[in-house]
Amino acid sequence: MIKRVLKMMEKDFLNIKTVTEIAKKLHISLPHFEREFTRCCSISCKKLLIGLKLYCATYIMEKSGYASLKQIAKQCGFAEYKSFHRLFSQYSGINPTCYRQDHFSKQFPQIFIKNVTERKNNIKKSHQYQKMGLTKLEKCLY
Repeated sequence: MIKRVLKMMEKDFLNIKTVTEIAKKLHISLPHFEREFTRCCSISCKKLLIGLKLYCATYIMEKSGYASLKQIAKQCGFAEYKSFHRLFSQYSGINPTCYRQDHFSKQFPQIFIKNVTERKNNIKKSHQYQKMGLTKLEKCLY
């Protein structure tokens, strides 16, 4: 199931608006799909979908210096520029305008990969704590 979803996302991520659409295509419930995807991939489907769209946007920003950011957002599958701007800023730490003016092509993907790696490490630490039988309070103190 997960391989099928990843292939679907790779081929058609620009046209996928929500994770709910993917779950409906697979004829499974949304909570079950999200749980299984996150368990197998160590990242939520929603975050992966957003990451793919943002990576696409960075590529287009660098290759087409004349397209407006609103056009790029629409081209990369974002319904509104406002959500594109917010998510881009959230994931990369800078707004799209600054990225376009000041940054090179490999910086954003490295930032995104770094964030994913940090999340995976946090998940591993969480599992280690659970194996050790530590409570939430003990984790904070540890």
